Amino acid sequence: MIIREFSHSDEEFEAITVIENAIWPDQPVTVESMRHSSAARPQDIYWQEYVAVMDHCIVGFVAYGETFWSRRPGKFHVHVAVEPTHQRQGIGGKLYDYGLAQLQASCQVKALTAGTREDKTDAVHFLTSRGFVQQIREPMSELDVASFDPTPFASKQSAVQAHGYSIHSLEELLAECEDWQQRYWKLDMTIMRDIPAPEPFTPRPLDEWIKARCEDPDFDTATRWIARQGEEWVGHSELWITAASAEKAFTGFTGVTRQARRKGIATALKLRAIQYAQEHGFKTIVTDNEENNPMYQINLALGFKPLPAWLGFHKDFDESL
Repeated sequence: MIIREFSHSDEEFEAITVIENAIWPDQPVTVESMRHSSAARPQDIYWQEYVAVMDHCIVGFVAYGETFWSRRPGKFHVHVAVEPTHQRQGIGGKLYDYGLAQLQASCQVKALTAGTREDKTDAVHFLTSRGFVQQIREPMSELDVASFDPTPFASKQSAVQAHGYSIHSLEELLAECEDWQQRYWKLDMTIMRDIPAPEPFTPRPLDEWIKARCEDPDFDTATRWIARQGEEWVGHSELWITAASAEKAFTGFTGVTRQARRKGIATALKLRAIQYAQEHGFKTIVTDNEENNPMYQINLALGFKPLPAWLGFHKDFDESL
């Protein structure tokens, strides 16, 4: 086995996409989405990727990069993936060690973050045996779209309207809001600051956000909903629908600004998303929330059923951090 830099060629993007989908078949990605994620990362950060090659085939990869979503000097994220039939052969450990050595040769490393899902017990052991400590738990949950009955929630929608708020798809707002990208970015950055996380969120500049969000191959203005009062945008929800998953939609994010909370707006936004999923034949909607986030309780009240949780891990290299 050899470990070398990832080339970013079409062939190698295809190889790592196959590996990711073999590990996470319930959350598939496409080559296009993997390429976009790579291209949309900020240009001023450290980010290196390496692949493990056996018999001329890529069997695993590792990425080490600065946590641009929550910037702190010396803090980096690591992601290791090994094709399932090649797991338990030490490949992941060698990738982890190799990438870390390259990182430490170039940067002062104070902390690493990583993540996996709680049902991936081998991955949890991989991290904890290397000194990672769990920091956050984010249960996933799933809604059976076909069986969902919106009738019990009619009063919630009426209450939102009574407070003077209205719900629109982003597609409906394009014609009247030439500055929709700036409005959407401002709303997104405002709400993201309140999402439960181990460390503070770092807002992205408008141009970076547009590239990462609006130029994503799976971005669709018909599957984003905005809550507003007059001209003010106060909340949004979104469904991500990928070419790799024709029957399952994913809630990327739902949030409401502080002054507009406790009025049923988040529920009304989610109801619009569920309505869209029903009308377009989706079987399920999947989402995840930090376990103490009130949004998780909203999802459960709507009929979402708990699934295994995502776990966030942290490892300090400097006790004074």
